[in-house]
Amino acid sequence: METTEIALEASETGHLVLATAHSATAAEALQRVVAAFPAESQNSVCAQLADCLLAVISQRLRFRPELSMRVPECEILMPTNAVKNFIRNRDFFKIISALETGAEQGLWTFARYCAWLEKRTNWYIPEQNPEPPDSEMDDVVASAGLPPLAPPRTAVAERKSKATKSGAGTGARIEIEPTEGDFGKILKPGEKLELVSIGNHCLGTKFLNSNALITDKLSDSFDQISHRIKGFYFGRFDLRAASYADLEAGRVQIVELNGCGAEPGHIYHPGYSIWKAIGVLIRHWRDIYNISKMNKARGTNYISFTEGKAIYQKFKAIKS
Repeated sequence: METTEIALEASETGHLVLATAHSATAAEALQRVVAAFPAESQNSVCAQLADCLLAVISQRLRFRPELSMRVPECEILMPTNAVKNFIRNRDFFKIISALETGAEQGLWTFARYCAWLEKRTNWYIPEQNPEPPDSEMDDVVASAGLPPLAPPRTAVAERKSKATKSGAGTGARIEIEPTEGDFGKILKPGEKLELVSIGNHCLGTKFLNSNALITDKLSDSFDQISHRIKGFYFGRFDLRAASYADLEAGRVQIVELNGCGAEPGHIYHPGYSIWKAIGVLIRHWRDIYNISKMNKARGTNYISFTEGKAIYQKFKAIKS
């Protein structure tokens, strides 16, 4: 933690800091930095990261038989305004959608980068090609055909952009922009086009109530997972699973663990009445109250009004 803290302080004073971390994705690298600090200081660390970050490059090496060498495949995260906001709010799971929709801002997903690699024909192979001196690097970059930040904009895209600007005064704007070309493509009747592979409230996700799938085995699996998390008694898992069988067995990838303030997602099911949703929330807060009473009986003191006010003011300052 001390080394990470020094690196953050150095970056805040204008120094260029290069750091490495073992992680599978760019978002996970940021999460590891934040997780290195105590819980009470993680909000301020997120604010520091959002202000100082220049880029995150996640790399994995894949062996290419035709070249007889390993080639890096990269995921590149740039600090756009949306990304900075996600970091400040600790919404790291939303960075995935930012990567998929941020081609014009220089963000690269693994999939998009791999697609570019497949089209590449000019490779530098050690011991076969002389390594160029630094003065020739600009020519090498140009001749290598580095990937453009976004596909060429069509006339339809230009007209759409102008229409968006002209409607700015009325609040009209494009919420989701395609990233892989074909902006002017007209879909055939019944044809579907996936814009992004993951969604959230901002990207039009449909939340479905699947409480009918809850079984004793499923409850036992998550009871075992929860018992391994110290101090976790009530909350919401945001996760991925390959199948329902994997979900029921607890073979899941936890994207985010939310505390008791997280609302139950199934209340957003289409047609779910507001009164049923309120009833669910009341039952949840009743359970939270009962848990707090049990923890109090076991020796965990309630925070005072002054402590609660200080925590709220700190949270409000970071959010602003």
